[in-house]
Amino acid sequence: MRTGKIIAISIVLVVLAGSAAFAQAPETPKLHRFQENDKWGFKDGAGNVVVKPVYDLAREFSCGLAAVNIGAQRQIPRKMGGKWGYINAKGEVVVPITLGFANDFSEDLALVGNKDDDLWRYIDPKGKTVITLEGVSGAGDFSEGLAYVQDFHRPGEKDRTRFIDKTGKTVLTVDGYAEEFHEGLSAFSIPNPKVRDRRLSGFVNRKGEVVIQPVYAEVKRFSEGLAAVRPKMTTGVYGRGDEWGYIDMTGKYVIEPSFNQALRFVKGVAWVHVGGKYQMLYDAPGFWAEGEWRLIDKTGKVLEVRGDNVGLPAAPKDSTDSGKA
Repeated sequence: MRTGKIIAISIVLVVLAGSAAFAQAPETPKLHRFQENDKWGFKDGAGNVVVKPVYDLAREFSCGLAAVNIGAQRQIPRKMGGKWGYINAKGEVVVPITLGFANDFSEDLALVGNKDDDLWRYIDPKGKTVITLEGVSGAGDFSEGLAYVQDFHRPGEKDRTRFIDKTGKTVLTVDGYAEEFHEGLSAFSIPNPKVRDRRLSGFVNRKGEVVIQPVYAEVKRFSEGLAAVRPKMTTGVYGRGDEWGYIDMTGKYVIEPSFNQALRFVKGVAWVHVGGKYQMLYDAPGFWAEGEWRLIDKTGKVLEVRGDNVGLPAAPKDSTDSGKA
């Protein structure tokens, strides 16, 4: 009986010791990139340099790793080329810097490869290959458990997109070019039969069913139940120009088209732009000349107005729409 009590007490002590050790385990420091002399490094929250600025390009940390680049050259208006890899929070190279591209981690997986090859991979935070793709022309990050894959196809063949799960199994096929799922819907596009080199966009659900017909010149993903849409396109500027509005998940307009740029809703508000003319620059990002940025709620009510038109407003932080390279 006494032996049993000793064993029980020992088990409790081991569990408590393990819990204490777990509670005291140091967290991975939160690092943020910084630029110095045209090179990138990382600092901690106190401003201390943790990774010296030696990289030509760098992205923020995700899943404990940051994608970094060596060899990218300035090609107006941005750096391009070079090789990518991943470092950890100590600055140690976890994935060799030999890749043509390296996406951020999304749902614990990151897409990597070389654009000139037809062999792309999804890796885990340890750099281990989890899924291998062959013969693809495009693929996306995992979102809501699925990632889109666009296989090479012969000229004249119908555009198709398949979605894979985290085992690499194809679980869904969609006609046209489709994008990541957000809030259960994926934006897809098909060729516009009436206008050469233009496309029409709509949305499909996770069963591959078209729930919003492809009648828009351009759409953005759903966020907080609304998606920005562009009914027609008369300019060639992606994401800007003409008139944008917001639809709900039935395709009904909640805010009628009246903006020349419309960003995603975050915490009930979104930035939109009206007026002015978009200036395309050769050696720098474009910007709106004149006009104004407006912060609106989901009814379209204007909450704030900003007249500084060079660049996007700083808040809300997650509302900017920037495509992946």
